[in-house]
Amino acid sequence: MRAYVLLLLASTALAQPQGYDIDTTWIGDQQYRYVRDEVLVKPMPESDVSSIGVELNASIIDSIPEIGWYRLKLPASQDAVPVWQELRADTRIRFCELHLILSMADEGDLEEEVDESRIDCPPAEEIQWPITITGADQAWSQVPENDNILIAILDTGIDQDHYENPGGEFYGSEDKIEVGRDWYDYFGGRDWQPAWDHDWSYSHGTHRVGEIAAPYGNGGVAGVIAGWGGPNNQKCRVLVEKVGKTKNRISYWAVPAALSYAVFTKGARVVSCSIYGLMGTNNHFMLWRDDFFAVEAHQVTTILCCTGNQQRRPPYITYPAAWSCSLQCVVAVNSSTQDDQIYEQGEWRTGEFWGHEYTGSVSLLGPGGNYTYCSTATSEGYDAAGGTSGATAHAAGIAALQQ
Repeated sequence: MRAYVLLLLASTALAQPQGYDIDTTWIGDQQYRYVRDEVLVKPMPESDVSSIGVELNASIIDSIPEIGWYRLKLPASQDAVPVWQELRADTRIRFCELHLILSMADEGDLEEEVDESRIDCPPAEEIQWPITITGADQAWSQVPENDNILIAILDTGIDQDHYENPGGEFYGSEDKIEVGRDWYDYFGGRDWQPAWDHDWSYSHGTHRVGEIAAPYGNGGVAGVIAGWGGPNNQKCRVLVEKVGKTKNRISYWAVPAALSYAVFTKGARVVSCSIYGLMGTNNHFMLWRDDFFAVEAHQVTTILCCTGNQQRRPPYITYPAAWSCSLQCVVAVNSSTQDDQIYEQGEWRTGEFWGHEYTGSVSLLGPGGNYTYCSTATSEGYDAAGGTSGATAHAAGIAALQQ
């Protein structure tokens, strides 16, 4: 329900994600969790990744063809760290990285704690302030439906109860909302699972879908592209892609894999990416960098990225939002309050922090504030939403309406 940040936490305090064998290691001065039996490689153009896999006794379980990266699964007894260190010195490999499992923290460090019980979901006929303050409700009568505009939401998925159960907020929206793939729990082959959001304590992805696409008159909230008269009158289409299992479980591989699929295979014109906090992209994290730069070269898609809510830290913009200075396709979104003022909890500056140089600047504001509106939540419920994640989702919806 709040923007999430990629934190570097010791494994002793975190449960291991189901399906992954997780260990920890140090990269520079930071400790990371990683998948113990996987490495991610980008071979040189003249190199044969299959032969490299044979040498390692590894199997190729996924690839991102647009940027030439491969996901290799090692034998179960083999630790990825020494393999990673060896491959980084291999002249056949341009880049090699560990498959990191990054943590998404709720913003418990906000100066003002959010009393979510104060948020009552409005009746179906009432439109909440994020819609009216942006004028989205006025656009509904002026902007025609456009099935050519696809919004991809990269997050923790969509609640199955809202989507499949009669009376659920998204019930009957199958022609407008596509439940995409669960990239987090994908382990090779083509046994894709749907992008259901099962994080009952967090609802991050389900919030974002509601903010963008909850149909007007079909439940307790209305999204930016809702239109009038129910789910079939939404103005654009939506693709929900799951890149994180819960707030403590986001796959480093899943984000670029989902982004490439949404943009290059499905044709997404707008991407809502409420992920922030990635540091030090000059020497590592090249997988994400390659993918965002590939989208830039594609010259079709706009990626809305939240700047984060870490009030107790210096408010410097981190990646991927920091790419807003070097990539036209990336838009860094901070949030505004109900009285149309900048949300002071949001990150907005550039500079040096923890030894890392950050660039980037806020491109625009979206309605988010201190969680003063309601959105869809797991188990067919509704609760408080907002922050820079909510602002990013609203901005993505507005961007799609303007296509």
